[in-house]
Amino acid sequence: MTTATAPPARPRPRTVLLSTAAAVTALLLLVAAGTLLHQPLLIPPLAASMALVAGAPDLPLSQPRSVIGGQLLSALTGFAVLTVAGPGPWSAAVAGGLALGVMTTARTPHSPAAPRP
Repeated sequence: MTTATAPPARPRPRTVLLSTAAAVTALLLLVAAGTLLHQPLLIPPLAASMALVAGAPDLPLSQPRSVIGGQLLSALTGFAVLTVAGPGPWSAAVAGGLALGVMTTARTPHSPAAPRP
């Protein structure tokens, strides 16, 4: 038998406004950087990271060590798998799984970074 839990407390309007503005600004900066580099940046994992940072800043997954370290380690894991196995969906699946293991080992858990490779 499961018990229902109450939803989280409603945030203050100012908090919602500031976190939303921060998320939109950060994602627009990513688009601008991608435009300048003529290389689209992978937005979904970064958007998920921004949602955690802006919407739930107190969570362990939202801390700078986890956000920056998780994204960096995940990207490096992806490059390592790409070097060894080449591109493709099978390599991407392996890289995503390995990235979770690497982040866990390094104590930088950040699940939105797993699709990064």
